[in-house]
Amino acid sequence: MDNQAVVIRELTVNSKTAFRFANVTITCEMENTLSSTEQATFDVRIPKSAFITSFVINLSNRTIVAEIEANEDASKIFSDAVSKGSTAGLVSQQSLSDEFDRDAFNIEISLAARSTVIFVLQYQEAIEKRAHKYIQRLFIDTDKAVSNLVVTNEVQEREGFKTFNYQPPTKNAILTPVSNTLSVHGVHTKKISWRPEAGQDLSGFSKTFLIEYELDQKNEGGNVYITDGGEFAHMFSTTCEETKIMGKKIMFVIDVSGSMDGNPIAQVRSAMIDIVNRLRTYDFFNIILFSSRNAMWKPSFVQATDNSKAEAKRHLSNKLRAAGGTNINSALEAAIEEFESETEPSVEENYGQTIFLLTDGSATDGVTGTDDILANVHKHNKEDGKCCKTTILSIAFGQMADVYFLRRLANENNGSFVRINEIANECSRNAILFSYESIANPSYKNLKFEFLIKGNGDTKVPFENLTQTSFLQYDCGSELIVGGWTKPGSIIIPRVDALGMTDRVAFTAVPSILTTGIDAAFIQRLVQYKKLKELIQKYEALPNDSRVKNEAERFLVKVSKEQNFVTQFTSLVVTDIREPLPSNGIQTGKIGGNQAIKRNKMAADLSIGTLTTLNYDYIDYVHDMAEQGYSSATPTYTSPLVVCAVLIISAFGSF
Repeated sequence: MDNQAVVIRELTVNSKTAFRFANVTITCEMENTLSSTEQATFDVRIPKSAFITSFVINLSNRTIVAEIEANEDASKIFSDAVSKGSTAGLVSQQSLSDEFDRDAFNIEISLAARSTVIFVLQYQEAIEKRAHKYIQRLFIDTDKAVSNLVVTNEVQEREGFKTFNYQPPTKNAILTPVSNTLSVHGVHTKKISWRPEAGQDLSGFSKTFLIEYELDQKNEGGNVYITDGGEFAHMFSTTCEETKIMGKKIMFVIDVSGSMDGNPIAQVRSAMIDIVNRLRTYDFFNIILFSSRNAMWKPSFVQATDNSKAEAKRHLSNKLRAAGGTNINSALEAAIEEFESETEPSVEENYGQTIFLLTDGSATDGVTGTDDILANVHKHNKEDGKCCKTTILSIAFGQMADVYFLRRLANENNGSFVRINEIANECSRNAILFSYESIANPSYKNLKFEFLIKGNGDTKVPFENLTQTSFLQYDCGSELIVGGWTKPGSIIIPRVDALGMTDRVAFTAVPSILTTGIDAAFIQRLVQYKKLKELIQKYEALPNDSRVKNEAERFLVKVSKEQNFVTQFTSLVVTDIREPLPSNGIQTGKIGGNQAIKRNKMAADLSIGTLTTLNYDYIDYVHDMAEQGYSSATPTYTSPLVVCAVLIISAFGSF
C-alpha cells in the first residue's frame, strides 16, 4: 500500500476447497481519510496455478462487479475513470522474476473523498496431489497495520482424511483448533482459522499459511463426479501397493555448469546421494553430468544393487563439480538415445521411464534456440510417430533458469515441471527430494480414458468434449483428473485401460456420483479450469512472433472473458461510471457467496456429438495449425508443478 491516507480496516482470506478445487475470497475494507480523491496501489499474491475469477467493489450505496477485458482495454477504461474522479479498480498481473511459487497481481483503486470501500477478490485453483499429499498455500500480504486480519481454510471431500496438517503464518497468534465433521450426505469437512494476536505489528507482513493433507482413497480407479448440468470429472487414483509398483528406468541429467558453483552444487550433490539411496533394487538408472559437454556415468542403464548405488554415490561425490557452459540439447539427446538403445521389449513395457533433468540456467553451448531444442527432443522422443518414449521431469533451479522453456519441455513430453528456489540451507535439497518422490512409484503406463453414455447405444463422449485422456505414466502417489461435459441427465460409465506391471489392466467398476447445487458448481468450474489450462499450453507451444500465435492470443482473450478467468492476456477493471454488461450465463466464481450460482448455459445445452462453439473453434484451429506445420507440440497436458522450498514442510501442527 503506497498511500498513507488510505487505511485498511479489515482484511480476510477465506478458502473453501471441495473436489480438489479451491475457491479463495480476499476481502479488504479501506477508508480514504482525506477530503480529496486518493489512489492506492498494492499487490495480491496468489499461487501460480490459480486464476483470478472476480473482483467486486462495494460502495456505500451500490455494488460494482468488475469485467474482464484485454489488458490494453482495461488500462484505458481505468485511466478514463480516474481522470473523472470516480471510484475505480484495476487488477492486472505483474512480472516478478523472484517469485517462485506465486504470481503477483497489482490492484489499483481510486477512492473518492472520505469514502469507505470494500473490495472482494476471488481466485480459483486445482489442488494437485504429489507424493501422496495435497498441498495448498494461502499468501497473506500487507505492508501496514490492519485492525482485523483473519484467515480461514475449509476442506470438504467425500473421502475421509488420513492426515491433516498445517503450518500457520506465525506462532504468536490465535489459532482455532481444527474442526472435523461428517455430514449426513457423507462429506468430510476440516476447518481451521487463524488471526494474529491483538496489537501485533503487521507492517511488511508477508507470510504463507500451508495446508497439507492426505485422503483415504480406497477405490481402485477413484470416482467420477457428475453434475446435473452435464459436466463430470473423473478423479483417478490407486492405492500404493508395493506388489503393483513398477520398476523404473530413470536417467538423471544434472547441470554442472559454472553457474552451479558453490551452494547450488552442494545442495544438488547431497540430494542426489539421498535419491540414489531411495532407488529400489528392481530399478535401473544412469547419470549424465553436463556443462559444455556431457559425460555419461555408465554405457547403459544399470540395476540399482547395493554395489552399483555405492559406486554411483562415489561418482557423484567426486564428479559433481561446477565448470563450463550449458549444453542442454546434447545432454537430452544422449539421455533419450539410451531409452532407444534398449533391446528387451519386456523392460520397455513393464518399467516406468523418466528423465530427471535439473538445471539452473539456459542453453549457452551447442544448440541454444529453445524451439530448436524442443524440436530435437520431439524428434528423438517419438515412438511410432507419437509422444513419448519417456516422460521428462524438468527442474528449474534458481532465478536464472529458463522457466518458460523448461515448462514447455515437461508439458510437451508428458512430464511435470518444478521450480525450486536456490537458498543456502536444507530447503533446496528437500525440494529436490520431494520432486523425486513425486515420480518414484510408477504403477501404470499408457493410460487411456473413455466415457460411455448409458442408454444411448453406449455412445462414447467425443474426444472434443474431454480434457486430456491419454497419459504415458501414472505414479500411485499422484492423481489424474479428466474432465468433460455431455447432455444433462446422462449416466456416465468410465473405463480406463492401462499397462500394469505384468499385463494390461482395465478399470471398469469406478463409481459415478451425482452432485447438485454448490457441489456441482465446483465440478463445473474444475472442468472449465482444466480445459483453459490445456488451451494455454497449446498456445505456448506455438512459435513466437507468428501470425497464428497472435490469432490464438485473441481467441484466448475471448475464452477468458466468456468463462471469467483472468489470464496473462486479460485484466479485471471496475468503475462506478460503467453500466454492467448483460450476464452471459457463465459461473463467475462467486462460489459460496450470497448470489445465486450461475450455470454455464452452453454446457447445459450440449448434446452428444455437438461441441460448444468455444472449444470447437479452438481445437479445430490448433489442429489446422499442426497440420500446416505451425506447431510440433503433442496435444497433452500436465499442470506445471511448482515446488518451492517453502513447500517442504518439516514442522506442522497436526490434528
